[in-house]
Order: sequence, then C-alpha cells, then structure tokens
Amino acid sequence: MDKEALEALLRTLDNWAGFFILLVVLGVGRELFVHLRQSVANRKLAALQRSEARAQEAEIARLNESSVVLKLDVAKANERAAEANHLAEQEKLARLKIEERLAPRSLNKEQSDKLTTALGKFPGQKIEIAEYTLSREASSLSKKIQAALVAAKWAAKVIAMIGGAELEPGIHILIAQGQTEFPAVTALMQILKEQGFIVTFRYDAGFSGPVLPAPGVIRMVVGPKPY
Repeated sequence: MDKEALEALLRTLDNWAGFFILLVVLGVGRELFVHLRQSVANRKLAALQRSEARAQEAEIARLNESSVVLKLDVAKANERAAEANHLAEQEKLARLKIEERLAPRSLNKEQSDKLTTALGKFPGQKIEIAEYTLSREASSLSKKIQAALVAAKWAAKVIAMIGGAELEPGIHILIAQGQTEFPAVTALMQILKEQGFIVTFRYDAGFSGPVLPAPGVIRMVVGPKPY
C-alpha cells in the first residue's frame, strides 16, 4: 500500500473514531440525563414519602387522642350508668320498704302451719283474742291467728272490742295480774315474733273476776299495724 492509500485509510479511521467518540459522548450524555432525571424523581419521591409519613403520624396521633377521649367518655358513661343503677336499686329498696310498711299484716299458710305446730304442744289452752274492729287489717289478722290456734287445739275465741279509743299498735299478750308467765305464753310470743310480728307482754290488772275466772287464761289484743 502506497503513502496516499495509507493516508486515506487513516483519514477514514479518524472519521470513524470521531463518529464512535460522538456516539460515546451521546451515550454518556443520555446516561447522565437519565441519572439526573432519576435523581430528581428520587428526591421528589422521598419528599412525597416524608410528607405521607408525617400525615400518617399526624393521623395516628389524632386517632390516639380520639381514642383517649373516647375511653374517657366511655368511662364517664359507665360511671353514670353505675350511679343510675345504684340510685335505681336504692329507689327499689325504698319502694319495697314503703310497700312492706303499708302492706297489711297477714298469715300465709306456711306461717299459719308454723303457729299450729309450735303451739300444738299446749292443747286446751284458753285464749281470748280482742278484735280491734276499727281496723279492718287488725280484725282480719285476729281471725287468722284464731284459726291457727284452733287448729292447734286451743280454746280460742275472738271478742270484738267496743269503744272509740285507738289501741297501741302491735300485738299485745296479757295475763292477769299476779299470775306467773307460763310456757304457752312464752311459746306464743316467740312464734309470733319469728313470723315478723311486733309483740309485747304485760300484766292486766283488770283481767280477772267473773269474765275470765279460770287461771292460766291468755288475752291477746291485736292493735293496728305499727308504722
């Protein structure tokens, strides 16, 4: 190959080398451009992620605060409910006490059977039950006590009390002045008290003579219900 041919080949190679260098420069430039765009995009994404993270943290904080407030509200509501239940229970107990206080005294079958069983040990015992006719409740109770005593084989009779004076409330057991309290009296008072009745014992100075001459006679006065 002569000199001219070699020079032509070198010029051609220089041209190709320049072309390839240009391609390299363009490739590097594109790669640099892509890296720059990627860097910008990464920074924007990181900023968005930080912003979302702060928003999430703020929302979590708000929800936690709301949860605390809700718990306090629930606790207060439970406290108010407990107070309301307590008041309702107190009112119920007060109402039951009032109803119990106002309810008439009586003897149900179980109580009547207990009286009959306890006092059946003293058959033939004489008792006079003074019926307070001014009180329907006392009058009804007198007859129910009499029925239980009759079932116990006691000689029990009801006598209506005449007079306008109001009796002392409760049930009063009396025996004649000078007599000694005997077992039938003790048993009668005990079983009546066990059934919830208010019972008192006393001696009656006027309880003697031709009205009830037999010794050991009991007088029961059923007065109005105590309040």
